[in-house]
Amino acid sequence: MVRPLRLLLDGFTSYREPCELDVSDLSVVAVCGPNGAGKSSLIDAMIWAPYGELPERAAAEVVNEDRDACRVEFDVEISSGIPADIGVHRFVRERGRSKTSALHVAPDGTETQDSKAVAAAARRIINADARRLGLTALARQGQIAAFASLPAKERRTFLSECVIGDLFDGIDIMARDERDGARARFDARGRELVALLAESGELERLQAEADEASAATERAGQRLRQLLKKAQGPDPAKLAAARTAAAELEDLLARRPTAVEAVESATEAAAEAAETAEGLEKTAHSARDVVSETKAEARSAEDEAAELRERIETLERGDELECWVCGSELDESALQGLRDDLAAADKRITSIGRAAKTARSRAEEAEREARKARQEARSRQRDTDEAVATVERIDKNAGIAEDAAAPLEELEAAAAAAEIDPAELEAAEAAHNEALRREGAAKERLDRAKEADEAVPAAREASDEAEREVRARENLLRAASPLGVPLLATMRAIDSFEHHANDAVSTLCSMGLKFSISDRRRAPEVLIEARDETGSWRKYHTFSGGEKMRFDIAMRVGLCRVTGVRADTLIIDEGHGALDPDSATNLQMLMWRLVDTSEMAAVWTVTHIPAVLDAFEEFILVDKGRRGSRARIEIR
Repeated sequence: MVRPLRLLLDGFTSYREPCELDVSDLSVVAVCGPNGAGKSSLIDAMIWAPYGELPERAAAEVVNEDRDACRVEFDVEISSGIPADIGVHRFVRERGRSKTSALHVAPDGTETQDSKAVAAAARRIINADARRLGLTALARQGQIAAFASLPAKERRTFLSECVIGDLFDGIDIMARDERDGARARFDARGRELVALLAESGELERLQAEADEASAATERAGQRLRQLLKKAQGPDPAKLAAARTAAAELEDLLARRPTAVEAVESATEAAAEAAETAEGLEKTAHSARDVVSETKAEARSAEDEAAELRERIETLERGDELECWVCGSELDESALQGLRDDLAAADKRITSIGRAAKTARSRAEEAEREARKARQEARSRQRDTDEAVATVERIDKNAGIAEDAAAPLEELEAAAAAAEIDPAELEAAEAAHNEALRREGAAKERLDRAKEADEAVPAAREASDEAEREVRARENLLRAASPLGVPLLATMRAIDSFEHHANDAVSTLCSMGLKFSISDRRRAPEVLIEARDETGSWRKYHTFSGGEKMRFDIAMRVGLCRVTGVRADTLIIDEGHGALDPDSATNLQMLMWRLVDTSEMAAVWTVTHIPAVLDAFEEFILVDKGRRGSRARIEIR
């Protein structure tokens, strides 16, 4: 169920400045204030925030004339339904002079900002759009008789939509398609059954044809065997196989020399490639030896240079003791000689370095060439192996063909010695083959007929099942039609509607007026009648305004119970105006009863009649001054 918790209006209609109300603890409350104070604007804000529409106002008219934009925040609590929907929902809608924005915050914090998506979320949560809400739980000013004012046919349509929703939309078309599909399947099963019966009916004739074809095949075979025995010739199959083997042997023997030549050529190429690779590997090894020798010579030269630098540094420091220890003299000419030796050693190191670099390059080049040569040698060896394998295959196949062709000469001789005319033997073979073909065809037709005969019971059962499916789909079509299940569901809802409405009327009317609704099967209408104090049934429109007001309030209560609208609060705007004091008191009793019995969590009534206010303890007081409308909650 949906219950209002908090309402904030800022720049909305007559509320120029922000006005926030916490209505979470209100139950039976009177919204009161003078005419034009802004009472109905509170109700309009509850509709506009979630749905973004007000039937009597243009979009720009919701903005206060002294403001450029307006904002409404409306918090509601869902206490039942889908688990994800249970909790507090916030609807926020803003309107500038030309643009509207909207926001819906779900209990889990998920936000929806598109205006149409917010309205769709409200319809899903409350299970009602703005129109349905206006016909049930929210009676706006001047609209309390909205349901009764509908044409009788539209009342029926509204109740059907509320009770059934879109459950049966297009279901009659779907049911008709299912029925037509079932009929098509039934027709197909019938054709299959007729075809099987026709084919199985030929079973006796086909059996006779198959027997005759078998006898003809036996006669043709016997004739062929007699001719073969008379000819004493070789088996044609063996003769043909020997001739084929001889031709294959000849071909193999012709191919063998070429294969042998390929082996020799590949062997020679492989040997040359291996020899080249070996020579290149030796060259690479020699180059690596030169690199090693060069490195050793470079290290010796570097050691000699290091020793010369050390002696020069000693002489340059003029350390006599060191000179004496080293056996050197403090002689400038000796020092210059050492420097010349050092320069010569450095040049030698540089020369050796260039030689080492050249040696490494040659070694690396030799190694690359050696690797390429080794790869080429392996490739040539693979070619040699393939050529040898080819020769071996030829020899093996030639041996097999030679064995198969061995009896050819003997078979040829036997064929030449046969006394029978080859044309006669060929004709006998052709006749025998034709007899075999006809026998096979006859047996195939006979097998199909037998299969058809065996399939007849299953095909008959399938046809019966298809017929039962057609009847079931026709029953479903009748049930889905407007005069089927939808009508029964609507009539059941009407009975419940009548019960709840009459229950409310009994509280409102001390004279015992009753309320009933009738339905016409052929004309989809909902008619409203009531019984007056004399016990006579009369049309709704023949009653006075005050009497119809009671019925309208009772219908609001009944509609809240049967339409599935999740509105936990009944709001009646100016519902006391046409009631006499007794009826007004009874209306207040009904409001308290709805709350006390938990049929409603809260009931709001909007009024400006002071005499009505004495029966209330909770108020939303609305007044209007130079700064616009203001509202506050007061509990006495």
